[in-house]
Amino acid sequence: MLEVKVDVKDCVKRGQVMVVLGTAKLHDQILRSPDALAVAKARVLQTAATVQEARAGLARLEDLASLRLLLRERRNLETLENGGADDNFKLFDTQQLAETLSSTMGVPSGYFPARRAARIGTIEALRHE
Repeated sequence: MLEVKVDVKDCVKRGQVMVVLGTAKLHDQILRSPDALAVAKARVLQTAATVQEARAGLARLEDLASLRLLLRERRNLETLENGGADDNFKLFDTQQLAETLSSTMGVPSGYFPARRAARIGTIEALRHE
């Protein structure tokens, strides 16, 4: 507000100017509006490009998934044509080896600390912890 033209308990008439408002802030806001609009348009364009890129990535992933399915079907057909012989025995051997090694390492590394903790008293165990 630049100027107040009435006082408390003044009688005002219809159409009388009571306050003169400053327009500097409004003028500044009007001057900034085109810049804000340009920024908003740029964000819209950037978002549209991001959506387009995401759709292209999705299409590539869908193509890859369908290709994997086709390769799997082809491998299954070749297995059937070969009389059921499959090359998956290597995977089974590797899996069995991994399970054996993990249990061989896991059982002793859990058993010996538990046995030692069971031999000492509760107070002693808490003191060492």
